[in-house]
Amino acid sequence: MQTVFSALLSILAAFSYGCGGVYAKKAFTGVSSLSLSIGQQLGAAFVLIPLTVFYIPTKPVSPVVVYSVLGLAVFCTAIAYLFYFYLLANVGPTKTLSVTFLVPVFGVIWGMIFLHEKITIGMIGGLMIILTSIFLLSDVKISLNYPHLPANDR
Repeated sequence: MQTVFSALLSILAAFSYGCGGVYAKKAFTGVSSLSLSIGQQLGAAFVLIPLTVFYIPTKPVSPVVVYSVLGLAVFCTAIAYLFYFYLLANVGPTKTLSVTFLVPVFGVIWGMIFLHEKITIGMIGGLMIILTSIFLLSDVKISLNYPHLPANDR
């Protein structure tokens, strides 16, 4: 039962992520990416900071942990949301959200490099499906015209 519940929550998360992009594109047209990023971060802080009361560290926090958290907060969240809202306004939600298709691709690559995980035929098949879907979403036009041939030889 726990597996089914986890799968349903994963589907709900993906659905919410997709709806959120479309909603943000429609509802916040004309609002700057910086304003949206700041608002998103403040909203997340408003929800999460009260929960920190339940997880106060019992030991001193090392500088490595502090720098790691700050690095994730600044580079992987704050700056990433600037790009996210900029792309959302300029290329639309479908192309913006398609970048998330690359997460499993890089997960497999990093797992192979750093954890010495084996690449299976199923993984390669999944990666091919992902790369094909990114190709189809990217509006790449394949032309069968051969401009180097004279018109009567085509």
